Amino acid sequence: MHGIFGMGSNLSVVAKALQDEFNVLCIDLTNHGRSHRKSDMDFRVMSQDVLEFMDQQDLDSACLVGHSMGGKVGMQIAFDAPDRIKKLVVSDIAPVEYPPHYSNVLEGLNAVNLEGLTSRSDAEKQLAEYVDEPYVRMYLLKNLFRNDRGAFEWRLNLPVITACYDRLRCEPISPKPFIGDVLFVKGELSPYIRRDNQAAIEQWFPNYRFKMIQGAGHWVHADKPAAFNKVVRTFLLSEPSDR
Repeated sequence: MHGIFGMGSNLSVVAKALQDEFNVLCIDLTNHGRSHRKSDMDFRVMSQDVLEFMDQQDLDSACLVGHSMGGKVGMQIAFDAPDRIKKLVVSDIAPVEYPPHYSNVLEGLNAVNLEGLTSRSDAEKQLAEYVDEPYVRMYLLKNLFRNDRGAFEWRLNLPVITACYDRLRCEPISPKPFIGDVLFVKGELSPYIRRDNQAAIEQWFPNYRFKMIQGAGHWVHADKPAAFNKVVRTFLLSEPSDR
């Protein structure tokens, strides 16, 4: 499960590394990619959408791997339906509320003039006024496509994501901890999992393991794919702990 502004294909390098031993499904989360559109969204809504997808695929249970926002969705699913989660991998996010890191991204995406757009490079120039990092702009522009009329559109449901962004910064909600097996993976250079997040992780996921990937930033799976895939594969294939 991908992060905010992403889509299932973002984690294709992970899927490829796991496909020999697992049946791997990369999904577009609510209001992202080619998923169905909803007028409202939070982690509870996104959790239920994934559980409905599992029902459609006849999956009684599954291992979940989620990056950033996808990791928070995974946590919410573990809270909502613990019996359906074999193991959970949370990549570079903690069960806490975060500052509005992506306000500039939302401002930039909403500022792109789709009606007057003639090329992707034109869209990148407009985004560059709000987003400094070229690799982030490339990540965002994967959402840009031409419709049947040849006009540019976002695959994102941008108005709803913008309206609901504050909810996506919040922590997942549960009346009690998830006691199943969880692996938290941190990128060494990323600020998203900090020492002061440890108490929240221990409170809500007492049976957790932790791995740090040296030299990786927030996009751990993209920065250090071999190292990330190795720790995920090892965890998923390990014997489950007693609950």
